[in-house]
Amino acid sequence: MSAILPDPAQLWVFVSATLILGLMPGPDMILVINRSLGIGFDAGLITLAGIAMGALVHLGALAFGFGVLLARYPVLYDLLRYAGAAYLLWMAFSLVRHGGGLDLRLIDAGTRQPVWRLFRQALLTNVLNPKVVLFLLAFLPQFVPPSADNPVARLLALGVIFFAIGFAIMLPLAAVAGRLRPWLLAHPMALRGQAYITSGFLMMFALALIAGSRP
Repeated sequence: MSAILPDPAQLWVFVSATLILGLMPGPDMILVINRSLGIGFDAGLITLAGIAMGALVHLGALAFGFGVLLARYPVLYDLLRYAGAAYLLWMAFSLVRHGGGLDLRLIDAGTRQPVWRLFRQALLTNVLNPKVVLFLLAFLPQFVPPSADNPVARLLALGVIFFAIGFAIMLPLAAVAGRLRPWLLAHPMALRGQAYITSGFLMMFALALIAGSRP
């Protein structure tokens, strides 16, 4: 295992940098908080599961060289980022239209379709963001020297640690947001307000994707 991971000093630098990056709000964090506030902690967990599946897709893409393809063929990057921006905008408008996700409260009745919908939305939000795999392509290799015994294994191990730290940060946020849900349900205007705030953040992320330059 020691041959796969960097030396302790380098690993500490990696973990510290990942913690700092993980505390910066992004579409995944905003979505987890919104789902936990509007629907409940269970919905936040389902959203985290969708994000986890998206993380596996990104790690697989990185291992099979998809990140290099995105960097080499800008048209692929453009197609993916425009699709991601369109999906984020659609989600933003849907949140405003449905008042913070209250239309999905069927999850409380054990209905399966809303569960899959929550999972799918989180998965697509993560997968359709090409900046994730490009960021991993730029960030992770800094901790994978050419002399590494198994560069691909180390890259994947660091990727797992990177996403695990992100989930460890988002999980308590989902729990706290879920605790606030009863208060929000008693104050519909506040619930609608958080829907508008979340929609605003999602639109900002979408516009950032559209305005972003090619790699």
